[in-house]
Amino acid sequence: MNLKKLAEQAKKKADEARKMAEQAVEKRGGTEGLKKDATQVAGAFKGPGKLSEKAKRAADAVKKPG
Repeated sequence: MNLKKLAEQAKKKADEARKMAEQAVEKRGGTEGLKKDATQVAGAFKGPGKLSEKAKRAADAVKKPG
């Protein structure tokens, strides 16, 4: 087993994952957009109703980026 080659492959995969995560964050409106989404989800779950209703409200809250 070539540990150096394995380490290089792991680094490459980690870099790809980081880039994908950065793109996803930007797609959602940056870090501020993610914070807003998290606040909306928290609000949806704090409201009244059954858990299934809360989950639907939370899903609706994050359908639109930012």
